[in-house]
Amino acid sequence: MAKTKTELQQEEKIPTPVDVEWTDWVLGQLDSTELDDGAPKVSGLRRMCEKLIGEIVETDLCTVQIPTNDNLLRATVEVTIVIDRHDGKRVKYKDVSDACSKNADPPFNQYPPALAQTRAFGRCLRQALKLNVVTAEEKSDNADYSAEVDTSSGPIQDVQIRGIEKFCKKLDISVQAYVNCGESQYDNIKKCTKNKGTLMIKTLQEFDKSEREIPEKIKGFDHDWRSVFG
Repeated sequence: MAKTKTELQQEEKIPTPVDVEWTDWVLGQLDSTELDDGAPKVSGLRRMCEKLIGEIVETDLCTVQIPTNDNLLRATVEVTIVIDRHDGKRVKYKDVSDACSKNADPPFNQYPPALAQTRAFGRCLRQALKLNVVTAEEKSDNADYSAEVDTSSGPIQDVQIRGIEKFCKKLDISVQAYVNCGESQYDNIKKCTKNKGTLMIKTLQEFDKSEREIPEKIKGFDHDWRSVFG
């Protein structure tokens, strides 16, 4: 007798969208090329949406605001997507986003309409997947105007911690040993800076691509590492 989807989820210990582990689990299914500093790219979320939710059969765009010199070359775009879910139901998601020369990083700040469209599309995908994390395209290092106001000296972000955990689990690396393998020592990963988080993810990506050898002293992933280090 064939097993139901629920039975397979329980057997494989796959969380559901109402579980707190859901976002981390979905991000854990992404390839390293589908992440940017731990944040998911829209291309990766689209793949996961069609894998987990259903086929995107319609995408409609509506330009709410065109770039002009008077609005800091800001473009605002509304995106609507229609999905034929795997269970046979058709659902629709709509969201809006903006982009301008002051809330996007080069070279993308030169193309506000295209970036606004990508950001709005990503928000629709986040709705469909029920994720509580922003996409890589929504982030910006421009601290004066970005919705993600941030500095490299600020605290490490949750999305970076999830990215580090994902790579460490995949590569069988101890999170605590890896974080403390340098000169600075920490008793909690949340005491790291955003800049250190970026550097750690970059090194993990190099490990993942076999560009660097993983030291023996940091090997051994601990599934309960958060209880003592996070």
